[in-house]
Amino acid sequence: MDQEEIQLRSSINETRIAMGEKIEIIANRVYTIIVGPKIAADNLIENLDQAKKSMQEQTLVVMDKDSEPIHHAVAETIERVKAILYLIERVNQDPWVMLGSALLVGYIIGSLNRGNLLAIRHAHSDNLKVERSMIND
Repeated sequence: MDQEEIQLRSSINETRIAMGEKIEIIANRVYTIIVGPKIAADNLIENLDQAKKSMQEQTLVVMDKDSEPIHHAVAETIERVKAILYLIERVNQDPWVMLGSALLVGYIIGSLNRGNLLAIRHAHSDNLKVERSMIND
């Protein structure tokens, strides 16, 4: 083997090692960003479902009228958490669509409130004029 071939093999081995390290870093990032939070969310949903089942069992055992509002509050809380987790999952799947939607909704709300803000400013300036005229009189 000549010197060029040895250097080429050495370069190929170094490239393989570097690629392996980069693949491992990417795999760790994927796990940290996607798999880890998904497992945590799945565990949370499972725990919430178990809490809901235990609340339903307690409601069946204790047929007290005072326990019904608590049962509904827990069920409503579970549904809200599921909706939040669904929203988080949607953001992870389609971040650009969700960002665009958020910007659009923000623009619309800002446009609707802009008229109210102008009316408030106008009313405030009218009040200042009235106060100044009362002071000057």
